[in-house]
Amino acid sequence: MARPATGSLTETRPGVWRVRFRAYGRRFAETWHGIDRAEAERRLRHRLADVDRDLWTAPEPEPETDADAIDPTFGELAAKWYASHRRELTPNGRTDLEWRLDGHLLPAFGATPLREIGIAEVDGFRDGCLARWEAATAAREAWEALDPQTRGPKPAKAIGPASINKCLVTLGQILDVALEGDLIARNPMRVRTRARKCKVRAPERHYIDSAEAVAALLDAAADIDRERDGMPWRRTLLAVLALGGLRVGEALALRWRDVDLARGELRVTESKTDTGVRDVALLPALREALAEHRAAMLENTPDGEHRLAALHLFGTSGGKPQSYANVRTRLFVPAVTAASDRLVTAGKPPLPDGLRIHDLRRTAASIAFALGQELPVVMASFGWAEPSTPLRVYARIMRRDATERDALRTLAGLDTSPAITAGDRDPAGHR
Repeated sequence: MARPATGSLTETRPGVWRVRFRAYGRRFAETWHGIDRAEAERRLRHRLADVDRDLWTAPEPEPETDADAIDPTFGELAAKWYASHRRELTPNGRTDLEWRLDGHLLPAFGATPLREIGIAEVDGFRDGCLARWEAATAAREAWEALDPQTRGPKPAKAIGPASINKCLVTLGQILDVALEGDLIARNPMRVRTRARKCKVRAPERHYIDSAEAVAALLDAAADIDRERDGMPWRRTLLAVLALGGLRVGEALALRWRDVDLARGELRVTESKTDTGVRDVALLPALREALAEHRAAMLENTPDGEHRLAALHLFGTSGGKPQSYANVRTRLFVPAVTAASDRLVTAGKPPLPDGLRIHDLRRTAASIAFALGQELPVVMASFGWAEPSTPLRVYARIMRRDATERDALRTLAGLDTSPAITAGDRDPAGHR
């Protein structure tokens, strides 16, 4: 007597079922969409009953092609997936995605057939990355403890937990395509997704909490300007970040045609969000710093005004914008160190350990709130669409005694009279 037909069901995604069964000595598989478990089980029972009664006809196999004869690899599918997505990405988005693929996912999975990528392989990739990160971190800490006169080259970094998780997200997206194309039975990144990813500790967020500390940072940048080439772009850049609240990428993309000193405004035209494209009213101190920087550039620019409009505010000698890495290593880190030394010498606390360039945007928001600006004004100036962002992350209120409020207003170039109402502004939009 022939054995009864058997089959199995797997829910690969909500409402999507992968059914496998044996019939007439062969294995068959189908994918059913848009049904619940009860309907999937009912259909399977009917299918198996038809097989047992010889009422079901197996589809004729399609002619095998070279592509069908070989299991596609992760690298082959990743190349097609990237080609279909790259047009939707910004240049920075493409760079980041290429970094995930070329730097990490393809070396790990590129030659692996898709059907061989399971939970063990995904977890092995994650654990291997974490082990390299821990080893690299320990090596760098040991290097830091050595005598600077005798230690060798600084050990290389390795991607940390947050970056590993970004790679895993991309891996899951590509394997989703494989699942939809019936190239794999299930996506291992969708099986207890949280268990596949690294645990990431929320980064400690900093901001500069006093007018004196902000002034020390700007003064340190001015010293670097004088030591290097006399051009005040370094101090001006930090002023744009700490008083204007621009992201560093937005500031580095600025051209002089985006700055209207007469109106006291600048226009952010390149931002990572749609709401980030905005007009920013300049505090008087920032407008003065920009005017000084413009005058210095104009003096050294052939063809004067006409050519200046197209130049970046913070460009290289070749006319390109400064890179983030250059700004961080050659300006921000030395300025933070010098500013902390100034503050300690004056008997004040140094700048926070771990201070990042982006923390200057948080500092600028803190200054805006401390000066009494309302939430809608700050949101528009900083390019935020939802109030949860400034309230949850950025609304760090500075010390609000009368002395500190006066110091902040002086730093911003405002008078030291009490804050005026929202409707009473000067033409540049300042309080």
